[in-house]
Amino acid sequence: MLPAANVTVPTETAMPQPTSRTRQALCLIAALASAAGAASAMERKVLIIGIDGVRPDALIAANTPAIDSLIAHGAASYTVQAEDISLSGPCWSTILTGVHRNKHLVNSNSFMPADFNAYPHFFARVRENCPDLRKATIVHWAPINQKIALGQADLIQTFATDLEVRNAAVAELSAPAFSSADITFLHFDDVDHAGHASGFSPTVPQYIAALESTDAHIAQVIATVQARPTYANEDWLVVLCSDHGGSGTTHGANTPEQRTTFFVFSGPSAQQNVTLAGPMTLADIAPTLMRFLGISVDPAWGWDGNAVGLNMAASPSQPVSCGNEARVTLLAEDFESVTLGSSVNEAAATNVWTDTPPAGWTVDDSGIPAVNNPSVGVTEWKGWAFTRKTWWSTVTQDQGRSQFTSGLSTVAVADPDEWDDRGSPAPSTLGPYNARMSTPAISLASAQPNSVRITFDASWRQEGQQRALLTARFDSGAPITLLEWSSVAGATFKPDTLNEAVRITVPNPAGATTMRLEFALLDARNNWWWTIDNLTVDAARGCDSIDFNRNGVFPEDQDVVDFFDVLAGGICANCADIDFNNNQVFPEDQDVIDFFNTLAGGTCP
Repeated sequence: MLPAANVTVPTETAMPQPTSRTRQALCLIAALASAAGAASAMERKVLIIGIDGVRPDALIAANTPAIDSLIAHGAASYTVQAEDISLSGPCWSTILTGVHRNKHLVNSNSFMPADFNAYPHFFARVRENCPDLRKATIVHWAPINQKIALGQADLIQTFATDLEVRNAAVAELSAPAFSSADITFLHFDDVDHAGHASGFSPTVPQYIAALESTDAHIAQVIATVQARPTYANEDWLVVLCSDHGGSGTTHGANTPEQRTTFFVFSGPSAQQNVTLAGPMTLADIAPTLMRFLGISVDPAWGWDGNAVGLNMAASPSQPVSCGNEARVTLLAEDFESVTLGSSVNEAAATNVWTDTPPAGWTVDDSGIPAVNNPSVGVTEWKGWAFTRKTWWSTVTQDQGRSQFTSGLSTVAVADPDEWDDRGSPAPSTLGPYNARMSTPAISLASAQPNSVRITFDASWRQEGQQRALLTARFDSGAPITLLEWSSVAGATFKPDTLNEAVRITVPNPAGATTMRLEFALLDARNNWWWTIDNLTVDAARGCDSIDFNRNGVFPEDQDVVDFFDVLAGGICANCADIDFNNNQVFPEDQDVIDFFNTLAGGTCP
């Protein structure tokens, strides 16, 4: 735990009586399965909080209860050495790539001639090993996202104030666990601003005040993490760090005051209330994060630092799951198959637009005011439409639409801003714009419970009261909210994200046979848009049938005999693949555990 912010099973009668030997094996394997499940219950999460321009002596002098509490529950160093060119460009590059400037080649804030191809943001290394982990970078200093993180994160947001960074962080971290980031990087810049304006020193009130204000932001971020409904099942590593110190009103030189800074690793998997000794550098941060996640650092990466400050023997969690299990694609849709027609109210063009969805999909535009009145509203945007992306951004005067670079040629668009540009009175005065679009029923026959994953690319620009809502309906059950974004301040507020990769793990219940998704843009008037593309739904493939020998008798002791015979290298002409749990690892103990767990009436995990 982080410190507080202020600082349907078959009945026994359906099964034949097993032999005593089989019964003993069942008991043993059930115990092993239970132990394995308990050990892997907690999920590892990372929160990196970067504070620009912090001198350690000023941090010690300031009244920072949130930071102090993190330090008390972690390991800290107050003698971390920044790059010898102590500018933000070289130093943040080192923190995020794990190598010093002689390798990443960033020697100034111009980022020339940076080599982020050979030495990319550590997010790239995470993606190579664990592509399912969601990564977010939310910053005040734009070059971090524009230069170092470009193309490496699922969520990239840049803001003009620390307050906006804090609010965006709260929005991301308060989202449901299945849709929020696994690794989040935040950057606050006001301390550095204060240093440049008034002086980098523990004796400068303005500098100390900026530190204390940033601590208040951190307190709210930590409180958001702790308020997550899934928090009790999460193992968080919180990293506090800075890029450099300062003296006078500047930094950049190779002096102790300007090069010396700090970092903190806090959480159950960190050493507790420890001040780290020995020489340490900014390059130690990335290896430490990978050690915590359980991702091995490849020597070919050329990283310069070492993992520090952790106590993984005391960790309550297992390494992150990196998607090694066999997965099956349940639905894939990029909208390229739809037949586009001519424009109606927009400037004359052919092969640019249709309101006819892909086969099996449904569009409900009954919530669009005056939808059947040809004189009210721009016809092309009365509800969800499928349009040539470049044409959409051109006829609407762009306004940020062209920044949806992840979208392919044809995208699905709900655009109440452009819809409201035709008619008298204006369509938005007649009521809210409510557009809905649903997928076909998606079969879950081959999916393990709680393993469905949804990924899609999205562009969201918000204003007024508009909401984006993604729901799932299993069989004939009530809809379950998977994602909710709102333009209204609060827990569901979502700032503009014009090009984002969305990943959601869906709690598909055991026994569910189908799932239908609905994408809805609701409560909008003359506001902005929600656009999606490249939707994929997949799942972990379920275990093989317990009728291992495929003789039509289920279950029977002979299945057990044949299973172990094949496991030991024997031949069974009609038997299933020994990779019982379809995770592409063969042979392994987990196949045995899952086989007996399923034989005993349990579900395959």
